[in-house]
Amino acid sequence: MTKDRSITLEPIQSNGFEVLRKTGIAADTNKPEVQEIMALLKRSDTGKIPFSKFMEKSLYGQFGYYSSGKVEISLDKTTDFITASERSFFFGATIGDEVVRVWEALGSPDDFSVVEMGAGEGGMSESLLEYIKIKSPELFEKIRYNIVDLGKELIPRQRERLSKTGKQIQWVYGSATELPIANVNGVFISNELPDAFPVEQVVRNDKGELGQMFVGIDESGEWTEYWGEMTSEVSEYVNKYEIKVGHNDYVAINLLAAKFQENISKALNQGAVITFDYGALGQPEKESDVRSYAKAHIKKGDSGRNIDWKYKFVGDVDITADVNFKVLEDVAMDNGLSIAFTGQQGDLLQMMGMDEVMRLIVSNYKELSWKNILKVSKSMETFGMFHLGFYDFYGHILTKGVSSESVLSSRSRDERLLKFKIKFPIPGGKAGDTVIIDYKRGERDEVEIEEIDENGMIEVKPHALVDSKFSRDKRSIDEPDQVYYDFKGKDDLMKVLQEIGIKAD
Repeated sequence: MTKDRSITLEPIQSNGFEVLRKTGIAADTNKPEVQEIMALLKRSDTGKIPFSKFMEKSLYGQFGYYSSGKVEISLDKTTDFITASERSFFFGATIGDEVVRVWEALGSPDDFSVVEMGAGEGGMSESLLEYIKIKSPELFEKIRYNIVDLGKELIPRQRERLSKTGKQIQWVYGSATELPIANVNGVFISNELPDAFPVEQVVRNDKGELGQMFVGIDESGEWTEYWGEMTSEVSEYVNKYEIKVGHNDYVAINLLAAKFQENISKALNQGAVITFDYGALGQPEKESDVRSYAKAHIKKGDSGRNIDWKYKFVGDVDITADVNFKVLEDVAMDNGLSIAFTGQQGDLLQMMGMDEVMRLIVSNYKELSWKNILKVSKSMETFGMFHLGFYDFYGHILTKGVSSESVLSSRSRDERLLKFKIKFPIPGGKAGDTVIIDYKRGERDEVEIEEIDENGMIEVKPHALVDSKFSRDKRSIDEPDQVYYDFKGKDDLMKVLQEIGIKAD
């Protein structure tokens, strides 16, 4: 017989609270993750807790989604979600190039640190360090790399992955909002971190009165959301940053993001802060800033992002809220930092010289084998998606003690990204013939035409090798149709190449 470990709650007192929404989801009182939250409810005089406390225990409690290592981040469709650093090694490498630029702007000092906050599976650290090893061996030897992470079970996974970089790394178990690091000469970096900080939510009731959302379990055992008066801290934030809340809007108030930015601003002596995340420069224009993400086997047929997964699968799903970058930048400037660049993620990556990074990585290969071509093509394809703005990703570079110009690529916008091409062989192609390349970029169909050179090669953008078709351009030659390559619908480009007789090592 299973032992009943449930906690009995006292009847909820109204005390000025109003029911906002009954979720229709019963709290699983035998689930350890739920019991942690129920213990907080029991200690509360009202039987309710601010939403941030619910989110905190769900993500970072003893059995939390991040703290216990349940989160899985990779390209595998069975995992929870994918981040830019796992999509493409060019993401971390481009940040690595920016780190080199900041180091040089500071005069190439011996005392130089990188502090990565919330390293996930370690993908950004890995590609960043591997790139710096290529670009600046001197910095690779000097750099002190630190990872601050609250995911106790994630750290061993990071250690194993990063052991191959050949760089000694210092791990600090703790929260980036408390930041146990100071006096940094170097760079603070994070990718998709503040969106996972526990947030409050403000909402208007049926009378149009602005209040704060609280969470409780009603007498029937159902998760219930309540309207209550705002705490002084939440009220101050709403007024200071002029937060707008429409009827039926649930607006996230990320008090910890502001604290996080203040802490790193004070901890930085000189250098830069690089932040990427979901969000916008200002208040995101959505009915609800808070969403949940779940593994495929948890969704069970549901699609998209569901706000109630967080109640149905407490501690087993991600909870995230769009970041107001305007708040971060206001806090940073109040603490002596300057804005070098702020904008969409794709634009920022261009300003950081991503195409130069790609050229260096490819030129560093002793030979452009099919294995490396495939690696480049898949990474380029995902970067094309980010560049075209298919996601609500935002980013900025903030500086202290270095000029904005010194930390950004000197090349013009037209010289950056998507101009980068590699040589690609066309079997049986004749010099002067033209080839039609039909491929997809995200959801869009693209067509390009390239001429075969005297060596039987064409120039092609690497991301055009994914889900593409190469065929003879019949407009330029009166010969039968010929398809040189057909990669459409094929996940394994290497296998296709082998099938058509090309050695794909």
